[in-house]
Amino acid sequence: MLPKKLLPAITLSVLAIGSLAIHSVAQQSQQQPTQDPARSPELSLATHHMTVSVADVEAASQWYSEKLGFTETRRVVLDNGNVQIAWMEIPGFRVDLAQVQGSVRPEEQNAVPPQHMLSQGWRHLAFAVDDVDRAYETLSDRGVEFISPPVTYDPLGIRIVALQNRSMMQCSHCQSNQTVKNGRRKGIQNYLCRSCNRQFRETHTPQGYSLEVKAHCLNLYLNGMGFRAIERVTGVCHNTVINWVKQAAQALP
Repeated sequence: MLPKKLLPAITLSVLAIGSLAIHSVAQQSQQQPTQDPARSPELSLATHHMTVSVADVEAASQWYSEKLGFTETRRVVLDNGNVQIAWMEIPGFRVDLAQVQGSVRPEEQNAVPPQHMLSQGWRHLAFAVDDVDRAYETLSDRGVEFISPPVTYDPLGIRIVALQNRSMMQCSHCQSNQTVKNGRRKGIQNYLCRSCNRQFRETHTPQGYSLEVKAHCLNLYLNGMGFRAIERVTGVCHNTVINWVKQAAQALP
């Protein structure tokens, strides 16, 4: 789990339709919101939780736990099992991961920043940390994939980084997130992609790449190819290649 100092609070409670962001606490404005005298003192709002519709509640719960340090505190089953909800919590906040029978994910929701803003609605969930660059390194070591390295958001001067929400199962053939469970074989979950109508098994993880693919990517890097170029040529996420390079460097005597 992330140290509390590293992940102390949530700064923005908005729905992540495929985008998560991390902001630096130290670089945020210190200006406090002014109290509106016309506002009723009887209404006091506080952030409580947000709900994300997911294709596979088990996979999503595992991702939020292993990658972001959330803890599943409760599992709710409704409508004769057609609705399953995992309560995922960090200090002071809860994300509900809801698997609903028959739910689908529109392709436009897979857009990455800044293109994701072209579709209206709540667009991302932002976490606050003390050090964005340190959080980036910690999460990279856990295999979290990022849209880009940390940048300073001008003119606000806020240090941010956007990471890929890989809690949903992605088709290994066409990379679509329009996937549904399709039975099990030999204890391994099968999925059906509604985009390409092909089946695949639950093996699409960074650790699932063969040694040959890993060696090929490292060889391309040693011959001067950049991480983004390696991603375009091999289809392996550039952050995965970065992690492989780091591991190789640490293994040197």
